[in-house]
Amino acid sequence: MTKIALTHGDFDVRLYATEGNDPRALVVFGSGDGGWSAWEHVIATWLQEANLAVVSFDFEKYSATDFDQPTVAKDMAAVADFAAKKLHADGLPVLYGGWSMGAAQAIAAAKGTNRPPELAGLLLMSLDSRGRYGIRAPDLVGITPTGPGTFDLNEFNPDLRDIRVVQYHGTADFMAQTTWIRLLKSPHQLYLLKGMNHGFDGLGPEFQSVLLQGVAWALGDDSAAAPPEEGRHLRPVRMTIYGILLLMLLAGMVSRRASLVLLPASVALCGFSNILDSIIPASPAIIDKIQEWIPLEVSQHGRFVLFLSGAMLLALARGLRRRKRVAWNMTAAILSAAAVLDFTQTFNWNRSAVALVILMALFRRRSLFDARSDAPSFRLGIAAAGVMFLLLASYGTIAIHGLGARGVFGDPLSWSEAFHGAVSAALQIKTELNELAGREASHFLHTIRLQGLFIGFFALIMVLRPVILRKQAHSPEDFENVKWLVDTYSDDPMAVFALLPDKHYYFEEGVEGVVAYALWWNVAVVLADPICKPDCREKLVHGFIRHCRSCDWKPVFYCSHYTNRDIYERIGFQLIRIAEEARLRLADFKLDGARFQNLRTARNKARKNGLIFGWYGGEGSLPDEQMEGQLLELSKEWLKRKRGGEMGFDLSSFDLQAIREKGAAVVRSPDGRLEAFATWHTYDHNKGRCLDIMRSRAETRDVMDFLILEAIQSFRDQGIEEISFGSAPLANTADPSEHSMYDRSIRFVFENLERFYGYKRLFFFKQKYQPCWEARYLSYPCGTSLLLVGMAIAGVHLTHGFRSLLSSRKL
Repeated sequence: MTKIALTHGDFDVRLYATEGNDPRALVVFGSGDGGWSAWEHVIATWLQEANLAVVSFDFEKYSATDFDQPTVAKDMAAVADFAAKKLHADGLPVLYGGWSMGAAQAIAAAKGTNRPPELAGLLLMSLDSRGRYGIRAPDLVGITPTGPGTFDLNEFNPDLRDIRVVQYHGTADFMAQTTWIRLLKSPHQLYLLKGMNHGFDGLGPEFQSVLLQGVAWALGDDSAAAPPEEGRHLRPVRMTIYGILLLMLLAGMVSRRASLVLLPASVALCGFSNILDSIIPASPAIIDKIQEWIPLEVSQHGRFVLFLSGAMLLALARGLRRRKRVAWNMTAAILSAAAVLDFTQTFNWNRSAVALVILMALFRRRSLFDARSDAPSFRLGIAAAGVMFLLLASYGTIAIHGLGARGVFGDPLSWSEAFHGAVSAALQIKTELNELAGREASHFLHTIRLQGLFIGFFALIMVLRPVILRKQAHSPEDFENVKWLVDTYSDDPMAVFALLPDKHYYFEEGVEGVVAYALWWNVAVVLADPICKPDCREKLVHGFIRHCRSCDWKPVFYCSHYTNRDIYERIGFQLIRIAEEARLRLADFKLDGARFQNLRTARNKARKNGLIFGWYGGEGSLPDEQMEGQLLELSKEWLKRKRGGEMGFDLSSFDLQAIREKGAAVVRSPDGRLEAFATWHTYDHNKGRCLDIMRSRAETRDVMDFLILEAIQSFRDQGIEEISFGSAPLANTADPSEHSMYDRSIRFVFENLERFYGYKRLFFFKQKYQPCWEARYLSYPCGTSLLLVGMAIAGVHLTHGFRSLLSSRKL
């Protein structure tokens, strides 16, 4: 750096002399409004390597105070004279050049008698239509200068007739224009760089080649003229993207539903761009074009790194789709950084604009993203990721320092430089070590980047996990409250299963009622309908849906009664007829007629064989060890024949204590051997009984019918009004012509998967009693995978998990 005296003050200039001090020409290059930076240094170095001497002109410092046109013309000429004398090269062709602000000042300096007589041309990069003799805050953000102290480029057209003018323009640069040079009468060439931004995408080999081509033309080589312009074909593309951005912004501002789709989709598009770029061997032009408009991509890294970063963005998009608050926070932070860095570091205005549009919609709909993450998983993810990152940084620091000591990076590295390199690699930030590294070091840095991505991916998965209920399903106080609600409000036979230990409870403030549910992964499967007064049921449903959303769960109402169907239709849930419940009014039940012939035969045969019906257990009874031993033995024998073992959720498991307290109907042979037993529970204020557990020996036939018929007679004598045989899963008694697509799918399972559960046998067993069938529905949010819903329902029923299906013997 050398300080020279100019009309506007004393300023430092930097001279880039050529090797051998025999340059082809001298370039006075003016910086942008950010001063002489690494960007200008790269340009000067390229020109120097092409045997052109370059002298710097820092317009950020020069513009600290205002000036006028004669002053800048005189001072740029003085800088050119200084360099020529320093190089001992009087009479050398001179080119004025500049980037952004410096380009406009180069034009102004070419006016009048103050310019060097050797001035042969102008090299103008990212040129606006106006300039200012100084600098103001709006100039720093790309706003065209207007008002006092500014100038229009057309003012200088007459003074440029005898020099060659070259302009370099990135077609994606919104801060620059080409109208001035297109109308210029002087010899000129416009070099268009397709898809490049204000900073020409950070400078690369493509721009270097075009830069030197323009220099050659400016020095008189007409063969280096710019290729014919292919037409302004990007305008329709830009207008289309502008339209998409506007529609996206409006959708995010106006429509809640659209924003929940478009905002995650926009982040997913960023991730998909990375994955696509990692898969395609050579990125086609269309992929490059798309990436100009997509923020958040990781460039210049290995394909596997790109793939992993894309997968992380897709996971983040899925978190947004699930309304995760932490996903919103992470996306907002990343987009904010992307918007600033894309604009200030690489001047990629289009990607910065996309990020800002998505950010505006995100902030507008911030309240929608209220789903919590699992707190222990969140803490574990952050802590574990922090520890792993520190270990990776330590390992990387030691290894990089060792590589530096071996001269892999040129001069040895200090510990702080090695630490900075390791941390930067782990955070996917490129440093000068990447440029200095050889094959061995590049491979190591790539490994550090991969491990950093794996750590980030692990942390992302952990912080996005849905709320997991680890505590006991319910407290004793909750249990007593639910027991009272079941006794007080519910006439649904399924309500009693809310008292099973697998249930969690949701209570709505101000509502006397409860929602009983079991959780499988992130699906909350509700037992039938809320237990409450009928006029409070819809409020409880809405409250539970909000609760599920806040916990990142999907609510599913299993076996809702047909009388409550309207509630779920108004909410907008998908409804599927999933089962039929069999109810029997005892006052109307008689065994007369041909349709009950089989039942009469079963009862008569049992009586003829001397089978004895009775009750065991119940209030006030004493335990009988012999009977209880037979009950346990028969239950174990029955379970061995059944695939999957004991079921849960809406079926009770064998429990001797429960049998002692509530009783069981039993059938014994004349010699006292237990042949079958069944448990019943009460409902509808003790006016109904519901069949629950049924167990019998394999060699006995029709014994269970005998047990049920005798139990019905016993209930009738007690004044019981109704019994329920429970639900027949997947059955549908509606007219087949009225079946929906979902109903037909359920019917297919009912007809063809008999061997796995016995759906048809169960239905026809209950059908023998000619009950009244009442429809039960499965209700779940539209858009939820039916496969996921089915897995969740199976998961809450299988008390020992899906592995029990594989370990159990076939029926």
